[in-house]
Amino acid sequence: MKIAAFVGAPTGIVSAHQSGAFDADKTAVLDPLVQTASSVQAINEAWLLVAILTACAITALPFATRVAPGEDGA
Repeated sequence: MKIAAFVGAPTGIVSAHQSGAFDADKTAVLDPLVQTASSVQAINEAWLLVAILTACAITALPFATRVAPGEDGA
């Protein structure tokens, strides 16, 4: 029921389901809800990755040193 709440599925459809596949009518109701929930989850994970990369970059800043002009090895 926790997943049904996250997806926003009507509890009547999910609680009445015993086992096996849903029929076509119930699938038509649940499909857009599941697709929206999966898109939200994917976007949240992408933002988490951006946050982790940003934190790594900020953590590395104190270790960066300036390179004087002409000392770049070229």
